[in-house]
Amino acid sequence: MADSSKQGFLNSLFQWTVKSTAAEEAAKPTTTSDVKPMNAESKKWLNDALENMTVNPVDRLKLCISKIRDPQVDEQQKKEFLDELCHWSEELDLAKDFFTIGGLDILTPLLDHNNDGLRMQTCSLLANLVQNNDHCQRIVVQSGLQQKLLKIVDKSNNPDLKTKAVTAISALIRGYTLGQLQLQKFQGAKILIRALASPIPRLQNKLCFLINTICSSSAQMK
Repeated sequence: MADSSKQGFLNSLFQWTVKSTAAEEAAKPTTTSDVKPMNAESKKWLNDALENMTVNPVDRLKLCISKIRDPQVDEQQKKEFLDELCHWSEELDLAKDFFTIGGLDILTPLLDHNNDGLRMQTCSLLANLVQNNDHCQRIVVQSGLQQKLLKIVDKSNNPDLKTKAVTAISALIRGYTLGQLQLQKFQGAKILIRALASPIPRLQNKLCFLINTICSSSAQMK
């Protein structure tokens, strides 16, 4: 993780250098009179790059989880912390770290929340956590969260939320037999087929893709 942070810093620093230095100026001999103080925008850009190098992703995960648990934190702030969790969870090792440090505990309350925006972000977070990650797929399957996702698909009146839930289910069962078997146990195929009645093309496309994946990869569900 440290190596990836350093690489991100170096990439940022390189981009800043290219942006701030004209090619013809770089070719000239540098003298003391050529050195100019950085403007405010350049200083901020460089400070951000340096900060990205020193940030500890696991510490950020812990902070985000803690803030989401905190009842004093308002919903807008929780959305921002969920956005950050979605960012970090795209990395395989950090997705595992999320569960190691207790992140599972925040997922059920978020999926049960009355704010659809928070629920949609939680579905996106789940999709990132389990994508091509059998360790995290196993944890989520054992937690029973798939049943909550299916309930959203079956009962929610919000097509955007339903679409996010379908995306999370797709990531959860793709290439993971136990996830597919659990989907069968919860009558998931019937729920998904019933949801095809939705007039929303994007949701229909997601559902068709998921149903095709199920039929293609799991003999038990054909």
